[in-house]
Amino acid sequence: YICFTDAPITCYLPNLEYFEKWKNKGYNAMYSKYGIGISRDWLINNMGARPVIYGDASVEEKLHDSIKWRFLTLDVENYDYTWLREWRIPEKELNLYEIPKEHLIIAKTE
Repeated sequence: YICFTDAPITCYLPNLEYFEKWKNKGYNAMYSKYGIGISRDWLINNMGARPVIYGDASVEEKLHDSIKWRFLTLDVENYDYTWLREWRIPEKELNLYEIPKEHLIIAKTE
């Protein structure tokens, strides 16, 4: 699968600043200063995008195999990525040339 965030674009720059603080501690940022934005509606309608299902192992066991690609373990003691508002598509590759220009944006923050 390929992951996307549905976090508002207004959160992007504060997130970059937050991740910058962790570089001194040897961590890599989840985001870069370059980004590709794709319309969520286009991804839903054309690529089968769906929101991630967060839960523990007991939740994953109940899911049908056809949707397990959407599952992410929620472990609030060690890591909690629910703030990402993650969506996924069940693909290994995405050809950006196939996305209509009106549904695509490429951004650079510096």
